[in-house]
Amino acid sequence: MHKKGAKLSLVHLFGLSKINRNYIKKGREIRRNMKRMKKVLSIVLSLAMILTSITVYNTKTAKADDDNEQAFSGFEVAINEKQTITAKWSHKVGYKDYVYIYSKDEAETINESTDFKKQDSHDAISTNNDWNWNQSADGVNADADNIYRSKDSSIETQKGGEWVLVVLRRKKDDNSLVAFHKSDVIKTTEYVITNKKFNLRSTGIDYTKPVANTGPTFMWDAVSGAEKYIIEYIDEETKKIIATYYYTNNQFTHYKYFSDIKGTKAGETYTVKVSAKDSEGNTIHYEDGDTYEIKGVAKYYEAPAVEDPDKTEKNVEQTGYTNAEDIKDWKKLEGRTSDGSTAWISQAVYDSMAAYECNGLLPAGDPVGGKQKYNISSNLKAVDVFAFVAKGGWPTAVVINGTRYLNATANTLVYVGNDCVYINQSLLTIPEGQNTADYVITPEGSNGTPTFVLQLRKDERFTVSINGNDTEKVEANKTYTLPIEENVEYYYNNGKIYKPGTEVEITKDIDFVTINNISVNLTNGAAIRIDDNQAGGIRFKADVDVTCGVDSEKNNIINAVQTGILLTTQDKLDKANNAELNIDNIETIGKVLNIENKGWFNDKVGSYCASLVNIVEANYPRTFVARAYIKVTSNDGVDYVYSQDNGDEYSKSVIRTIKGIANSIFKDKTEFNGYSDDEKSLIKKFAGIVDTAE
Repeated sequence: MHKKGAKLSLVHLFGLSKINRNYIKKGREIRRNMKRMKKVLSIVLSLAMILTSITVYNTKTAKADDDNEQAFSGFEVAINEKQTITAKWSHKVGYKDYVYIYSKDEAETINESTDFKKQDSHDAISTNNDWNWNQSADGVNADADNIYRSKDSSIETQKGGEWVLVVLRRKKDDNSLVAFHKSDVIKTTEYVITNKKFNLRSTGIDYTKPVANTGPTFMWDAVSGAEKYIIEYIDEETKKIIATYYYTNNQFTHYKYFSDIKGTKAGETYTVKVSAKDSEGNTIHYEDGDTYEIKGVAKYYEAPAVEDPDKTEKNVEQTGYTNAEDIKDWKKLEGRTSDGSTAWISQAVYDSMAAYECNGLLPAGDPVGGKQKYNISSNLKAVDVFAFVAKGGWPTAVVINGTRYLNATANTLVYVGNDCVYINQSLLTIPEGQNTADYVITPEGSNGTPTFVLQLRKDERFTVSINGNDTEKVEANKTYTLPIEENVEYYYNNGKIYKPGTEVEITKDIDFVTINNISVNLTNGAAIRIDDNQAGGIRFKADVDVTCGVDSEKNNIINAVQTGILLTTQDKLDKANNAELNIDNIETIGKVLNIENKGWFNDKVGSYCASLVNIVEANYPRTFVARAYIKVTSNDGVDYVYSQDNGDEYSKSVIRTIKGIANSIFKDKTEFNGYSDDEKSLIKKFAGIVDTAE
């Protein structure tokens, strides 16, 4: 038995009302029409599939400039015995060619409009020392021989498959595309090595003058069953292994190893031994006179000792440069120091440097961050550096703020490799308490790059994350643009909601959470209020649902929006020509109660109710209409999300009367008999039942 007091029929809250038969009939008609449409659509789609499956592989060269129409005349492709690919075509002076390899399926979308700057992973690679035809500044000017894989190894011709070569021709002077060629489909089969002879051999060079770390080249043939090759350098005198190197099997025709053993004694001789291991790590032993060792050819000499490798000269005069305070054309260089500082030079000076990607601040390693270092010593490769490429001659020394650093391979502070200048960032710091520091740099011996000022600036940066994943570092007080993604409606952070594409000023580390969907479901039912004051009341219930990138933030997102329920009567909607029940139509409808949620139902975040109480008896048969909403306030204004049809359990709007709900309770004897006598009387009163006989 229920206790006396305020009661709400939860049974009827969750959908005792029946769907109108007319709605059912209409729904069946709609479904029949949808089936007819699906049949028509399936036929259309089938035709589309047939039409789009007819693929023609372009074997012609795209027309370029009138004077270059026959750019790729004589294009021929051959598959080699070892299932590598060789391409031949005519070459032209003043142009540079680039070669890419794609799978058959990938190639279908490739045309002259493709952004080839993003296609580096498809560069064609040769078995000739892993030569990449796109690595030369002048591009290819010879046949592309023995292509065996793509740059990222996603394509390996020796594993078999169907491939397409794409060749571009660009002008040397402006790098503009003048011709495009896509080959026919090239089919290779799996290549299996059957060779059983190492045939270890060497150039046998014995240098007669002291040179640093220079030695002969060793070669051997790939053998069947090998998964790895081990090269050992053995001291002739002690028989100890002084160095070991490894090669993994990649189906090369042959392998080359350029030795660089550093001996402790000038003129020492070492034994070079090569062995092969199978997939289980066992050594492979072949007969038939195979040579596994070569002796007496690996003669090395020590490099001459460098006295004071970081030798400097103080108080060197530097002239002919513009002071920092007078520079108006500052240009920010690539990269940052380890503490986040940036580097700036004059645009005019920048233009005087060779246009290589290594200009700027580069961290340790080679290559790093997509920036290749050129002609750098091993000492400076291991540290953070400031790099630039001088024009008009190779610098012999570098002067920094009046100190000359003499060039030598063993230098740990400054090194010049041809025209590439590298300065250890330990020489370029911002003193404590300062926000900037200026360094005057002179590349002595360069006729094209003058003395210039390098300015370092402290630059505070904050981390921007999305769903806990770091995206990028943003300078303090700079803006970050929230990504526009197909499945993201909003972004959330610390009680605030943002639209995609919003520029947000970054003043601290910040983590945004994606809101993929936010909706409100209105329960398809209502409850009546039963209490001792005998006044009628009706209540509607709704639930907010959020799909977001971090589940733990779901309740915070729900608490960041305003929820409510709109209430009116059917007669008001009829007079308003059935205007849709929403915020914009409140004045049109005439009388709508906007009941904003002030707390969650039963302390469950996302669940809330709206009640209308003290309803007079004359209004018991009156039809009340409810619709739930969410008010989303973002940086870009206010959006409203309304309840929609969502199966039988939920509805776009709910239409109920107090009398109808009471009648449903009265007819359900199990439900009705669960109430007290006083409550039964109220229910029958609400239902308009005069005869108390049951």
